Amino acid sequence: MLVPLRAHADVLLPDLREVMRHHAAHNGGHGPLTGAFLKVLKAWGPDALPALPEVVALLDDATGSLSIVEVLAAMGPGAASAEPALRACKPFNWPGYHWNAAWAASQMGGDRTAALRLIGDAVLTEEGPYYGPVHLLTEFGPAAAPYADRVRHIMENTGGLHRIEAALALWSGTGEPEPSISVLAEFVLPIADGGDDHGLFGEALRALARIGTLTPATRAALRTVRGFDGRLAQERNYEAFLQDEELRAAIDYLLALP
Repeated sequence: MLVPLRAHADVLLPDLREVMRHHAAHNGGHGPLTGAFLKVLKAWGPDALPALPEVVALLDDATGSLSIVEVLAAMGPGAASAEPALRACKPFNWPGYHWNAAWAASQMGGDRTAALRLIGDAVLTEEGPYYGPVHLLTEFGPAAAPYADRVRHIMENTGGLHRIEAALALWSGTGEPEPSISVLAEFVLPIADGGDDHGLFGEALRALARIGTLTPATRAALRTVRGFDGRLAQERNYEAFLQDEELRAAIDYLLALP
C-alpha cells in the first residue's frame, strides 16, 4: 500500500501519475484501480498536488465521483485552479454533487460563507432518512453553530453512520463534547461485548479522535477490545490485516488521551 509512504510522495508521484494516465487512456478513468489511486492521493493531501492534472481529467471522464471531490478538498488551496472544473462537472447519478463541490471549493480556498449557507440550507430542508449533507457541516466548525438545533434533531432521529456524522457535526458546531461522545459510545460498547460491526466502530473511533474526549465507559470498552486476540475486522480477506491494524492504532491513540 502506498498510503503510508506520503514522505516519499515526491519520488513516487511521477510513476504514479504515469500509471494513472495509462489507466485512464485504456479504461476511461473507471474501475477499482482508479479508486485505489484516489485513496492514495487523498491520504497524501497537499503532497499529491503534482497529480492535480490527472485528478481534474477524471472529473471529465469519470462522472465526478465523491472520491475525486474528496481528493481535491484534501489537496487544499494549492488546488484552487481546479475549482472551475469542479463546479462545471454535473454527474447524472449524484443529485447532491453541488453540496460536495461547494464544500470542496471552500477547502480549496473558495467562498466558505457561501458554501456553508448552501450546505446549511440543505440540512434544514432535506428530510430523513438522509437529512441532507449534515456531515459536511463538521468542516465549518463554530461557524455552523446556527444549525446546531437541526443537527441535534438529526442525531436523535437517525441511526448508523448518519447518527455518527451528526454527532460529530454537533460537537464541531458547539464545541461541547456531550452529548456527542455518549452517542458515539453506542458504537463502541457493543464491540467489547462481542459485536462485529467494525465498520461503524471505526467511524466512531475516528469521530472520537477528532473530539479528543472519551466517556469512562468508552475508555473501559476500548481497553477490553484492545485485549482481544482475534482480528478487529469486518472483512475476511487481506484487507482484514489492514483494518485490524488501523483500528488498533486508533484505540491506542484514544487510550493515550488524558
